[in-house]
Amino acid sequence: MSDATTAWYYDHMGSSKGPFTPDEIRALIRADVLNEHTSVWSELIGEWKPLFRTDLRSLLGERTIQPPPLSSGSPAAPKTRSDEEALASLFDKPGSTSALGTREVPAQLPGVSPYAFASVRDNKFLGKALTWLVALNGGISAFEALTIIKASGGVSGKYQQAAFLDTQDVAALVAIPFLITIVVFLLWKYRSTSNLIALRGPQSVSAAGAVYWYFIPVAWFWKPYQAMRNIALGFGAGPVSAVQKWWAFTLASVFVPLVANASLPDQVTTIEQAQRYIGWSIAIYGVEVAWCYFAAELIKSVNASQSRALGQS
Repeated sequence: MSDATTAWYYDHMGSSKGPFTPDEIRALIRADVLNEHTSVWSELIGEWKPLFRTDLRSLLGERTIQPPPLSSGSPAAPKTRSDEEALASLFDKPGSTSALGTREVPAQLPGVSPYAFASVRDNKFLGKALTWLVALNGGISAFEALTIIKASGGVSGKYQQAAFLDTQDVAALVAIPFLITIVVFLLWKYRSTSNLIALRGPQSVSAAGAVYWYFIPVAWFWKPYQAMRNIALGFGAGPVSAVQKWWAFTLASVFVPLVANASLPDQVTTIEQAQRYIGWSIAIYGVEVAWCYFAAELIKSVNASQSRALGQS
């Protein structure tokens, strides 16, 4: 097995943390989370060894290997900076996230439970509620699109229906289930990431980061995707393409309305403008329906695999 594909684990206070790719190990070394004396394990070496005694020695650069502290006689403890701070500070790209989350490698330290330092939450009910809420939102968007398509009166009738759906009263009514869904989704994602960390150790996005990255400019382009990718791969919820489809329509649901607003006049005065207004309205609702479909499928898959991985019936 090559170094580029080896899953590495490290010892943190008697608990096995991982898996990590060599690139992620490098980031943890730079952040002083790991040092040359940290005990590491991989399938390649088959036993726990100090980092400087493994193929990861090259990641230390030219630094001189110092002896471990004599007071404890054991490898130096990691510094207080967290893995999330180390990896997030590098703004790692989605492609650099470990794809080894589902590898079944027995890297657990003898006699130590992977749940020893973190609590596990039962996420089944929340996941089912979220699936229903997402489906409800998809149904609302599909209904809105159909009312435009089926509206009588030709272009004029369809335009009037589309404009009616854009009024503040209708938008406020539709926003209620949408906002409830967003809150439940963020809570579900937080708890899923927390459970994953309890099972697999630190990830490239923390449980809190799975929520707050949505509100950080620029980073929200990939960090929320990265968090969901960790969840799907870590629990073995199927191919990463499911996450990619969900994220593609997440971005589309943001940018399609922006493009529509930029391309339409403030006041529709011609048939051609009305037709464009109708087309953009249907496109926006269509993207929302697609997002709801892929999100619901992904959430159901994660719910099932999460319950299996955590031994919850």
